[in-house]
Amino acid sequence: MTLTIVPDISQTYKIEILNLENGFKSYDEIEVIVVDGMISSLSPNPTSNYLRVDYKLSDNATNASLNVSDLNNLVSVSYPILTTNSYEDISLSGFMPGICFVKLIIDGVVVDMQTVIKK
Repeated sequence: MTLTIVPDISQTYKIEILNLENGFKSYDEIEVIVVDGMISSLSPNPTSNYLRVDYKLSDNATNASLNVSDLNNLVSVSYPILTTNSYEDISLSGFMPGICFVKLIIDGVVVDMQTVIKK
């Protein structure tokens, strides 16, 4: 069985599972952390110069940006994004080959981070 819950606040849920054949019950707890957004995908990865960042934002997100930085944080570029969009195409032309970090920042808080390899 699949159960979908869309909570407004972070909290811990207690799950009860009932075996219909023998009546035994099992219990577990799961912590659900509500975030205002997430990076869905980075493509292509690895990339040469351009990167598409697909993201999801909650309806509560009012101010969002993508920040790209190199491994040593010597180069860092911020891209403001519209909260009504679901993707942004960005250029990595100023970055040297290697690992870069892509951060999704909402209302000044980093809510997700993924890595991309710059060829």
